[in-house]
Parts: sequence; C-alpha cells; structure tokens
Amino acid sequence: MPFETLPARMNATRPIVRCLIEFGYLTPLFRSQGENKRDRCGFDSREVDFVLDRLHDLAPEMPHLTVEWVTLTQCMKRARIPMRDLLQRIFLGEVKNIGRAEGDRGFNALRIDI
Repeated sequence: MPFETLPARMNATRPIVRCLIEFGYLTPLFRSQGENKRDRCGFDSREVDFVLDRLHDLAPEMPHLTVEWVTLTQCMKRARIPMRDLLQRIFLGEVKNIGRAEGDRGFNALRIDI
C-alpha cells in the first residue's frame, strides 16, 4: 500500500489535515514524533487522491479570479467561522461560490467569493 507523509501535494496546513482526519477522509497509517516535536503522519496515497479529486470536483479551476475571491483563511476570518465548519460546509457542497486558482491544486488554491 503506497503512503506519503503530510501530503505536500495537497497544499494543506496541519489544521486542515487534522480536520480531514476527524471527518474520516484521511486515516493515519503511522504516527511519529519528529525532532521538532511535531506529529508526523503517513497516509494512503489513494485517500489523498480521493480527497483531492473530491475537492477539485467541488471547486472548478477558474482562469480569472478577482480580489473578491479570497483564500480559505481569509474567508474563515471574514465570516468568523472556524476552519472545521468551513471545510465541513465545503465537503457537503453547501459553499456554492467556490473555485480554484488556475494551474494550482489543493487547499491553498481554493478561492471563495464572499
């Protein structure tokens, strides 16, 4: 079974990955403490692919995003909603004005029109 550590190709922060684990989208295959005392997890690459495919289905690539389209973090702050709740709404399909910066993949590429 192929695996990878904290998926860099997901472009996800540790809090986002923790939420994905909590939601059951990612299952840690192993956990270890690194030198910097941060928890490192390994994940099945098929689960990572599933999460990315689902995310990209929900957020189509958009060639021309204006400044009104903000990142997840900016949306979270402006809407005063916890990241966990924002991600849950995205994966449930409740966030309609969502897209991805052209040529980018993963969570850092997401943009929301608020």
